[in-house]
Amino acid sequence: MTESNVNGKSVFGYNPKNPVGIAYEALTQEVIEHDKALERIRRDVQTAR
Repeated sequence: MTESNVNGKSVFGYNPKNPVGIAYEALTQEVIEHDKALERIRRDVQTAR
């Protein structure tokens, strides 16, 4: 991934099929979905009060 920095590109722009980049994207999506679920739970708790 050092090559991407030298070339001024993100990991995704340099090599979109890089396993590390793919794993990072999957983690990012998981965190986003987790955050959405927590927000729904908070909203439901507020509504129930």
